[in-house]
Amino acid sequence: MTLCKPIWDVLNRYRRQGLTIVMTTHNMREAQQYSDVVCVVNRGQIVASGSVPQLLEKFHLNLKVEVDAEVNPKAIADCPGVTHVDANAQGTCIYGDDEAFQAAVIERLIGDDRKGMLLGMPYALQFAIDALREILLVE
Repeated sequence: MTLCKPIWDVLNRYRRQGLTIVMTTHNMREAQQYSDVVCVVNRGQIVASGSVPQLLEKFHLNLKVEVDAEVNPKAIADCPGVTHVDANAQGTCIYGDDEAFQAAVIERLIGDDRKGMLLGMPYALQFAIDALREILLVE
C-alpha cells in the first residue's frame, strides 16, 4: 500500500459528504481519477478547465489507437471517426471520438499491411482511453 492511499481514502470520504476539496498536483493520473473539475495550468496560464469527460471530448482525446510503427498519416486520416493522427518514427497515435473508429482503423491497417503501406514492421496495436496529460501536448 502506498502512502497516498490513506490520504485519498480520507479525501474521498469528505467528497462523498459534499465538501469541496481544492488540490494541486503534477500527477495527471490522480487529477483524472479523483477530480470532478480540473483546471490545467501551463506556464502560469490556464489552458483548459472543465470535467474530465468534457476536457477529453474538447481536445478529441477520448479514444486512441497506438501503433508502434510509423504509419503514413494520409493512409489513415480519412477513416470514419478519425479526428486526427500524430505520427513519428517511434509510432503513431490515431485519435477518434467513438468506438466505431477503432474497427475502421484496424481494418485499414490490416489492409494496408497486406499492401505493404505500413512504413514500419513489425508492429503492435494498443487501444486506450486518453489521459489528461495529453492536453498539454495538444495545446
